[in-house]
Amino acid sequence: MPKEDAREFELQSLQETRKQVTDVYGNRTLVSGSAVEKFTVIPTGIFIMDMALLGGVCESTGNCFFGWESSSKTTNCLRVAGQAQKKYPTKKVGWIDLDPMGFQQEWAMAQGCDPARVEIARPEHGEAAVDLADVLARTSDICMIITDGIAGFTSYKYLDESADRDQVSYIAKNVGKYCSKMRIAMSERSKLRNKLTILSTNQWRYKMVLMGDNRTLPGGTQSNFFHQVMLEFTAKPFNTAKPSDKSPALVDAYEGTFKTKKVKGASGIREGSYTMITDPAHKLGYGAVDEAETIAAWARKTGVIEGRGNKLVVPLYEELNFTSVADLIVRIREDDDFNLFMQQATVSKWRATKGLSPFPEDNYLSGATKHKYLGGSGFATVAKTISPPPPVVVNSPAAPVKRVPLKLPIKRPS
Repeated sequence: MPKEDAREFELQSLQETRKQVTDVYGNRTLVSGSAVEKFTVIPTGIFIMDMALLGGVCESTGNCFFGWESSSKTTNCLRVAGQAQKKYPTKKVGWIDLDPMGFQQEWAMAQGCDPARVEIARPEHGEAAVDLADVLARTSDICMIITDGIAGFTSYKYLDESADRDQVSYIAKNVGKYCSKMRIAMSERSKLRNKLTILSTNQWRYKMVLMGDNRTLPGGTQSNFFHQVMLEFTAKPFNTAKPSDKSPALVDAYEGTFKTKKVKGASGIREGSYTMITDPAHKLGYGAVDEAETIAAWARKTGVIEGRGNKLVVPLYEELNFTSVADLIVRIREDDDFNLFMQQATVSKWRATKGLSPFPEDNYLSGATKHKYLGGSGFATVAKTISPPPPVVVNSPAAPVKRVPLKLPIKRPS
């Protein structure tokens, strides 16, 4: 016999279901797949990394840069932060600084990041870090939150206990809560058309094993599930001077390398390398990335540059001609407009080969909106089967985030 209080099963229309869901959970909780926004990107500030990520870091997603110590994780976060500031001039970047030497003003400016538009939070313990990240995520003027780094989510309980009571799980619990709060915040911000992007750093640790990989990343498994993109970095200092001028004590650059360990969705290339200048007296400038040769090589590979030998032509850029690859590289280094064109044209053609539209929905790539020479019929043939997306204003006014203010338990409970 059925229970007397059992509810009778009834069917209802989709419109009724949507209205019911909207009344309970708010607008844009249940929408048609055709109404879901396409991914837009924040460039990384490094060409070869944009090629790997097909334009840059996807907005409204969680991303992680990891590696050993001094592997340029924080440096790359600063470059991405600078690109986020460039794309959203009226917004700021939130920075959860869990590394005592993580954020340095001079190096940040060298990476194109404005320190005045970064809100630095330096929590005392892991619980405060989670709460501060939650508050920044509810701030409409914050477009990105960078947490440097995950291994610093140490609980106040761990800090107050005796050293003989080791509770490693405390960090994993705080990281799990952090990931859950950031996932919810990104979802809520997307409904309000106010995007939030999360970027975290993590560092390898050794573990005691007899067989297999003896490396591990702090924070538990939830961190791996939360981050849609995970890049592993290494950095090797060296001297760019001629062999006869080299000095063992002089280091004016480092070779950075990365590997894409996880990319949820389409990916461009699995690994890449770049050269970053660390000498203020260098002709390219302090913190500059020497990538002209890489841009030229990929432009030829993707067909942006046609011809060979002493007849190189850039058809989409006023039929520009070069007699050698060396001349092409010099032009890329010295002409900012040509540099931007080459990056956008190459990345967009690479995106098209991976089944994506050449440009994201907001027409923003490589730190700028679509170049004037990339809107003609010659470029449209790259992906003629994909209809062009409608233009979207990148720097639209921020929509207010209607959420209950959070009271921060910053101090340790007594």
